[in-house]
Amino acid sequence: MRKAYKDQVGNAAEINLMLTSMLRYAGIKAYPILVSTRQNGIPIFPTREGYNYVVTYVNLPTGVMLLDATNKYSAPNVLPFRTLNWQGRVIAEHGGSELIDLFPKEASKNTTYLMVNLDDHGAVNGDFRTMKTNHSAMLYREEYIETNKEQYLEKLENKYKGMEISDFKVDNESDLSKPVMETYKFVKENQADIIGDKIYFSPLLFLKTTENPFKLEKREFPVDFGFPTFNKYMIVINIPEGYKIETFPKPTVLALPDQLGSYKYNLSFTDNRIQVIIESEINQPIISSLYYESLKAYFSKIIETEAETIVLTKA
Repeated sequence: MRKAYKDQVGNAAEINLMLTSMLRYAGIKAYPILVSTRQNGIPIFPTREGYNYVVTYVNLPTGVMLLDATNKYSAPNVLPFRTLNWQGRVIAEHGGSELIDLFPKEASKNTTYLMVNLDDHGAVNGDFRTMKTNHSAMLYREEYIETNKEQYLEKLENKYKGMEISDFKVDNESDLSKPVMETYKFVKENQADIIGDKIYFSPLLFLKTTENPFKLEKREFPVDFGFPTFNKYMIVINIPEGYKIETFPKPTVLALPDQLGSYKYNLSFTDNRIQVIIESEINQPIISSLYYESLKAYFSKIIETEAETIVLTKA
């Protein structure tokens, strides 16, 4: 540790043991946690070969805090994704140790706002804004800050298959205490089908889920989501002048067994404006393979729901 401090270069153990020592020097109860990273597997017994990483455990009056000083985008209780691997072993005082859950308790939130203008040729334009917290924000910062900005924009436009983006902006990219926020204006063609005097389109447009991630007939291993998530979409669509709403999808509520997750899909409209609100959450980072059939059916129903169309007809 002395050499790492002097050279300002060290491995994860040296850096986080140094952090632990600094916290102790400041009078804070801090202890090292032995961790096996995702690539290293899950240790059944506490052996030297079973653990290959160290993070810091802090015991505060307000609760436990987990820290990792090796990642500049990490924050208290937001450990790097590579360390989220079941349990770590806290090395306590007098040679004692205990297991601690490494998975975060607080969900990472993704909130997306979309203001859309739909024209009578099926094209859309508008404003896009998304906010991310906790692990979602950390992973976004890792990707965005470390990537060439032109390449990032090109990748984003390709993600939505031909979208044109302008006025792109990212706020709080370095302020880890705040959600990271991405905003831009967009134009995208062919988002609705024009048949006669009617327009057919999905209320989620280019954001709808089209592919079920669970394709196997059976699964023997748990499903690893990494961390709990809460996603919210708020979409406002202005319909073309001279059109009215003919048919409209019904609201939908879905739930996984044992409160593992839920999905709420709600729509409302006035004469020329449609509002869509979707909330979906996965409450557990690891879901047993016993729930695989339920997960597969759950995502199939989401795809079916989001494929339903709104039909506009000329007034």
